[in-house]
Amino acid sequence: MRGLMARLLGRIKAEEASLQIMGLQQDESEVIIYEQGGPVPTTVAALATEAVQQIRQDD
Repeated sequence: MRGLMARLLGRIKAEEASLQIMGLQQDESEVIIYEQGGPVPTTVAALATEAVQQIRQDD
């Protein structure tokens, strides 16, 4: 759930949540997300890092 929430917050560029998302960048818990109909294994840390990059994009 943490990884999916980080992914969502990154996509909507929720700047107010960026500090909390950064706290997840050390969380190596495994998560399976679905892209183009197929399962993709990843980690909470990877999703959090991507979310922070999305939030900071165009700053």
